[in-house]
Amino acid sequence: MSYQTQTINQLLTAVDKIVDDILNDKHNSIDPYEIALDLNELYPAMMHHHRSTLVYTETIKWFVATGQKLKGEYYPSEVKWDKEAAQEFMDEIQTYLSEYDLNKAIFALQEDRKTGTLNH
Repeated sequence: MSYQTQTINQLLTAVDKIVDDILNDKHNSIDPYEIALDLNELYPAMMHHHRSTLVYTETIKWFVATGQKLKGEYYPSEVKWDKEAAQEFMDEIQTYLSEYDLNKAIFALQEDRKTGTLNH
């Protein structure tokens, strides 16, 4: 699937999903080769569409920051993600796990409160 031809909404959804998948992979079952394939499409597309004036979700911010940390010295179109680079990406994304878990817990608590308010 080519992310270059997708809408920005589809791109953001795909980026969010890859970060979410990595952070929820408690058994290290994700194949870095598959992540490399996704990154080779997602990273240049995301960097092409990224605007510093927009507000993004945390997962999108982490994706961009991690990509820039690991490959920032290259133009996004020149970046090639191999299995080793994808593993580095996955390891680096894992540094956001505690913040990710905290955000999920806060969201769940807010949803519980909203549901409780609606039921009264």
